[in-house]
Amino acid sequence: MSDTMQKEPRKDITQCVFARIQEEGITPKPKWHFLMREGVVWSLGGVSVAVGALAVAVTLFEVRNTRWEMYDVAHTSFIDFCMDAVPFIWLGTFALFAVVAYAFVRSTKGGYRYRFETLMAVSLVASGVCGVVLYSTGAGAFLDEEMDAYMPLHHSLVERERMVWESPGEGRIAGIVREVSFAEPLVWIEGLGGTPHALDVSDFSLEDRRVMRVGDMVRVIGIPSTTTAHALHGCLMFMVSDDILRKAHGALQNEMHKMHVGMVTEPERNILVARTTECRSIRPYTRFLPLAQ
Repeated sequence: MSDTMQKEPRKDITQCVFARIQEEGITPKPKWHFLMREGVVWSLGGVSVAVGALAVAVTLFEVRNTRWEMYDVAHTSFIDFCMDAVPFIWLGTFALFAVVAYAFVRSTKGGYRYRFETLMAVSLVASGVCGVVLYSTGAGAFLDEEMDAYMPLHHSLVERERMVWESPGEGRIAGIVREVSFAEPLVWIEGLGGTPHALDVSDFSLEDRRVMRVGDMVRVIGIPSTTTAHALHGCLMFMVSDDILRKAHGALQNEMHKMHVGMVTEPERNILVARTTECRSIRPYTRFLPLAQ
């Protein structure tokens, strides 16, 4: 009696399931459907790792080629500088695609066995290794510039260089030294936009002025000159000619693959500091002043 009563509910459940299948017209899916689905999922996971590798390549390029020692030239604090210098949009993209890769793998057959930490570690390591390889080939520099047209929130390192150093109204200019006059304390600099700028170097020592040579690429921080009209009174001059500055000026056309800081030989004295009380109003002046002692 008890066996009959146990079998009848099971029979009823089986009949209900078959009736539901017939009613809704459910048909079994072929094996190739699941194989294709898993192939697509793993492919998307691979794409996410590839995007992460691109993010790593661009991040390495920007972090290694940013002039960290000039953090307070155009920023109120080091944190403010980091917010502008570190490519958070690429780091965010990296993190997003790492999570996407995890979600894709988890949806595959047997994917539930993998722990989140394990999959994240594998994704990070794979993206990191591939990113380092891409960076070494120059892909980081190429992507950093090309993505300006496709990512509105992204500004390439070269573009940021122009934004910061082509600002004579804010006391910052950069470019190539075109003329050094010893008859009067003036240096003419061709700016990043091709505009000539007059630089009053009257408060630099004679020894410093002899270091300034035609053809050098420089960054200058100063204040409006009180003696020469439409001139910048120089306070700090950085004789550092990295390829980012040269590209911003246009001196490196079609040579993005050669962008590595330190390729250009720098002069023995690469920071010149004017001796004047007026320059003390410039925030980084006192920080660089000991270098001229």
